[in-house]
Amino acid sequence: MNTREFGANTREFGANTREFGANTREFGANTREFGAFTREFGVITREFGVIIREFGVITREFGVITREFGANTREFGAITREFGANTREFGANTREFGANTREFGAFTREFGANTRETQKRTCLLPLLCVGCILNSRKSSLY
Repeated sequence: MNTREFGANTREFGANTREFGANTREFGANTREFGAFTREFGVITREFGVIIREFGVITREFGVITREFGANTREFGAITREFGANTREFGANTREFGANTREFGAFTREFGANTRETQKRTCLLPLLCVGCILNSRKSSLY
């Protein structure tokens, strides 16, 4: 090997050394970037864990609300059935009130007739009394 060849090899070695240094620095930068990504991934993973736990809490709360809604629905059904029973009872009472009202009307008519009949009979001077004369004319209308 001669001196020129040795010089060329030395220069090539220097270039290769510089390239290796550049590659080493690029590898270091890539390693640091990978470390940053890894740390960011860890943060995201922890946040995701928090979200999953929060979702579990929300799901349990939703279960409680759903069970409470079921209880309220059953209670509403009971109240509705009771309301139906009360409505039916109110209908029966209304029909009974109607029957009593009709019976009271009949009694009132009978009482009116008895009162008119009594008025006709209690007058001491039927021939001189104007009311008796008018009642005797009206009596055919009743």
